[in-house]
Amino acid sequence: MPYPIPDDGPVGRLLARTGRHPWRAAHIHLKVSAPGHRTVTTHVFDGASDYLDSDTVFGVKGSLVRDFVPGPDGALVCVHDVVLLPEE
Repeated sequence: MPYPIPDDGPVGRLLARTGRHPWRAAHIHLKVSAPGHRTVTTHVFDGASDYLDSDTVFGVKGSLVRDFVPGPDGALVCVHDVVLLPEE
């Protein structure tokens, strides 16, 4: 579900002056780790979300956009590969 960032104070003034809205495209946050590998913190965006082309913090990349589809039990399912690099 899309949500707005706080737009009061200086952030709100900056958004207003640049003609931008405060909305983030719908996304989920991921933090993936495994022993012997570097941790990855990222997010995945819902391909059906509003604001993909105008996310207020410019966070949407095509490689992070996925379809969220209903599974057999009605829960939304998203497939996204995450690659972890070995620790140095």
